[in-house]
Amino acid sequence: MVKVSHISFPNLKTLTIANLEINNVEVLGWMDFPNLETLSLSHNSITSLKPLSKASHPKLQNIYLENNHFSYNEQDKWQNRTKMNQT
Repeated sequence: MVKVSHISFPNLKTLTIANLEINNVEVLGWMDFPNLETLSLSHNSITSLKPLSKASHPKLQNIYLENNHFSYNEQDKWQNRTKMNQT
């Protein structure tokens, strides 16, 4: 079995992980997206954006979170840094 510890996608600017009914984004913690500008996680069951961090995604401007289950605390963490869209 091959163990993957870190994968980098330096040219990726938009990532969509939608309609998959996932409940966390832990897999994104070991991936590097240094130029990611837009992240769509709409129509899942996500409650937290951990382990995503502002430092690891410095160019992230838009996060689309429609139809998930976020707390207001999680929204506040990212709201000043990005354009968050959630309904």
